Amino acid sequence: MNELQLKVLELLKEDARRDAELIATMLDRSIEEIKQVIAELESDHIIVKYATVVNWSKVDDEKVTALIEVQITPERGRGFEGIAERIYLYPEVKSVYLMSGAYDLLVEIEGKKLERGCLVRIE
Repeated sequence: MNELQLKVLELLKEDARRDAELIATMLDRSIEEIKQVIAELESDHIIVKYATVVNWSKVDDEKVTALIEVQITPERGRGFEGIAERIYLYPEVKSVYLMSGAYDLLVEIEGKKLERGCLVRIE
């Protein structure tokens, strides 16, 4: 990886909407050269995708995320897998992680504001 490629990556990391013309101006290079660098970075899978950073506090979705530590008794023959699969079927559940220590699972859930009570009841 050369210095130009690194500079282009840094500029795109700061703002993925920067076009080749602006980057070329910023780096005092030709537009064609920058387009070629970006194309190579994409074809080499160094640039995998262009992402958007969202300020969720400005979005009126009234959602909250919670992490819940769960202690369970493993099922015979399946261990924690069967229970983890059942928990993951709830639409509010975004992730289930197996943990070591005092708790067995870490469950990430997303729901409406906490003011309304429990986010999700798992039975």
